[in-house]
Formats: sequence, C-alpha cells, structure tokens
Amino acid sequence: MCLVLLASLTYGFPTKQRKRQDAGSYDFIIVGGGTAGLTLADRLSESGTQSVLVLEAGGSPEAVASYQTPGADLQVLGSPLDWAFTTLPQPSLNNRQITYNRGRCLGGSSAINGLTYGRGSASVYDLWAALGNSGWSWNDVFQYFVKVRKSPVVFGHATDTRHASRRLLMLQWQIM
Repeated sequence: MCLVLLASLTYGFPTKQRKRQDAGSYDFIIVGGGTAGLTLADRLSESGTQSVLVLEAGGSPEAVASYQTPGADLQVLGSPLDWAFTTLPQPSLNNRQITYNRGRCLGGSSAINGLTYGRGSASVYDLWAALGNSGWSWNDVFQYFVKVRKSPVVFGHATDTRHASRRLLMLQWQIM
C-alpha cells in the first residue's frame, strides 16, 4: 500500500480504481484543460446549446495541499501538478539540463505560476496591427481582456453562480 500511495503522490495516479463511465456524446471535445482549453470551452458553451467535454491528463490543482496555501506557488513545482519537462544536456551550459515547469492539471501552467497574469503593453499589440495583423491592436483586444476578468469559470468552478449555473450544467468538470 505504501508503494501505491507513493506512486500516487509522485505521478498523480488514483489510489483506487475508478469505474469507467460512458462519456456520452458532446458537440465539442477539447484535449487539454489549460488556460486556452478552458477558455475555449467557456466560449463554446456560452449559448447553453452546445455541450463540451474537456480532457485533461492531470486532475484538480486542489489535489496538492500546497496549491491552496497563499504564497506557496513554488512548492507545486515538481509535484504531480507539474510535467517538469527537461531539455537534453546543453553543451553551452556545461551539459546542464533545463527544467520547464508546465502545468499538469485543470488550469494548466497558469495554475502553477502563482496565478500571475500579464497581458503586455499596448504598443506591442499596436505594432502587430501595424504589421498587417488586423484585429490585433490594443483597442481591438482590450475588450477580451475585460471579458476574461469577468468570466464566471475559474478552473471549472463557478465564481458567480447566478450567471454561470446554466452553462456549467453543460460543462461538467469531472475527473473520470
């Protein structure tokens, strides 16, 4: 049992076998419950007429106790919430390997980076538009930044159930 528990803590495997459930049918299936996947699922389900299934290799970030501790975001690095990808040995760095911490849970890498969010400078977006990327100026994208702030879904939980409950019935964030 100790070995199973250790493997569960190390690799994020469930300690008990879960029954396989029929996933049913969905209008959309999104592979990856990171920031982009959850945002896309939220947008696709806005009308309440589309059903969306989000598949995520990891579980809920709350599975690691230090995740819930304010200021303990560095403690989740190397935990079951982290893919902890490494590079090949780098000759120009004395053959060291570099670790790339990437989220393995709902919320993806945003869930393990201290929940920091930076949207960049207006001048960068305006430069993209000036280079021929219409729709990417600061004035064009700012409305979406505001929309993200007001989104009722954060890692699959409703923050304002008055507006989100109908959509969240369609978005069932279950770890199967």
